[in-house]
Amino acid sequence: MRRSVRVLVGVPCSWEAVPVPFVQSLIGLRLPPRSEVRFVRLHTLDQMRNELARQAVEEGFSHLFMLDADMIYPSDSLIRLLRADVDVICGLACRRTPPHVPVCLQPTKEPFVFQVEVPKERGLIECGAVGGGGTLIRTEVFQKMEPP
Repeated sequence: MRRSVRVLVGVPCSWEAVPVPFVQSLIGLRLPPRSEVRFVRLHTLDQMRNELARQAVEEGFSHLFMLDADMIYPSDSLIRLLRADVDVICGLACRRTPPHVPVCLQPTKEPFVFQVEVPKERGLIECGAVGGGGTLIRTEVFQKMEPP
């Protein structure tokens, strides 16, 4: 893990209240020094995620760790993702609604159509798309993109 790691833990939340298990996991989350937790509340999920990315870049954070309030996170999840030392990484999560398949998606021949890939082994898996909750992104990635 790099020494200059400073993480913005961002929670897009349009709910009036967040589930207690999520709050408990957030409180237990191990964070690098100088990291911050912020909730953003706007009209749509994409607006909230974009706002968190903007804040992370403009305020000099090295990473944005996006958490969804309908999930719970192991206390070491951020530290383990940081150790992988890659630009974008997400912990494995399953869909909330049936079928509860992993949100590890691979592209198909059709544009913007993905198929579920159930991991066959432990460790890092390259995916074409993942869910947003539990995703760690280096802010350098956002700096290379055009804002929406």
